Amino acid sequence: MGIFTKNRTSNIGLDVSSTAVKLLEFAKELVDGVPRYRILNYAVVPLPTNAIVEKSVADVEAVMEAIGSALEKTKLRSKHAVVAVAGSSVINKVISLPASLTRAELDAQIHNAVEQHIPYPISEVRFDYDALGPSEHSPELMDVLIVASRKETVDSLMQAVEGAFLSLVICHMLDSCLRTNTC
Repeated sequence: MGIFTKNRTSNIGLDVSSTAVKLLEFAKELVDGVPRYRILNYAVVPLPTNAIVEKSVADVEAVMEAIGSALEKTKLRSKHAVVAVAGSSVINKVISLPASLTRAELDAQIHNAVEQHIPYPISEVRFDYDALGPSEHSPELMDVLIVASRKETVDSLMQAVEGAFLSLVICHMLDSCLRTNTC
């Protein structure tokens, strides 16, 4: 499922860096039959020192207030946020698995791979995966990107976003998103 639905014409892109909250509202439109994204509105609000520590939200209330301030500065049409987890907070690994796996079998294999390749207990991480396509090494295999981040990193960011009365549509970790069943 994409980030745009029939009833939703715009989304909010939200970046929480160590120094500021950057918010922009964007919409998908067709230009000469080609889908393009257009920025409708934006705001940048500075964060207090130490609101973000080592790429993680340390002061949820301060981040929530900064997001709220950014929302007040704009006349947004949407309350649906697309948020990124900082790249340095994300662990990624490409593995090869049999291309013939069913979705259920793939899910089970990914769960095992996370336990094997991610240096934290599986109970301490949020993870997702994306099938990248056929492996260069063998047509019977597919390459799969696994991404993971510590729960505390993802959860504190989600708490700040949802506390600012935004609906979290997607929480991106690299080019893959957290699914509801792992979030």
